[in-house]
Amino acid sequence: MAYVLDTNVLSELDAPKPAGNSRPWEHVQDWFSSVDETDVYLSAGTIMEKRVGIEKVKAHNPQKAAAIEAKLNQTLSLFATRVLPVTMDVADQWGKYSYEHGSQNNMDHLIAANAKVAGFSVVTRNVRDFQDHGVRIIDPFKSPAKIHEP
Repeated sequence: MAYVLDTNVLSELDAPKPAGNSRPWEHVQDWFSSVDETDVYLSAGTIMEKRVGIEKVKAHNPQKAAAIEAKLNQTLSLFATRVLPVTMDVADQWGKYSYEHGSQNNMDHLIAANAKVAGFSVVTRNVRDFQDHGVRIIDPFKSPAKIHEP
């Protein structure tokens, strides 16, 4: 089984352990520790969403943006051989999803298209954003991780 991470999961994995209520962070960490790291992939859409976030932060807090960017670069080096690109088949599926579901969550449609074409599960907190895309969804923010079949 292979997995493609939604941006919210990648952000949770990149975040320092929170003070106080750390259950969501711990649940995601537990899920990630339970799978073979080589079966975990990023979508080009996930990277794009992270970049947009960095640019938004940079406008009002350049130091924070630099820290987020450094963490992203570290993460990208770990996933260098595990980034799902936009191929012709992915672009075609992405277009279908964008038509069927509207363009509001366009990067989620790309992540779902990557997962669908590759036969991977989407790992996300935002289950409803991926429902009706014909992909298996795993919510690692629950303990145990909740699986939603297509």
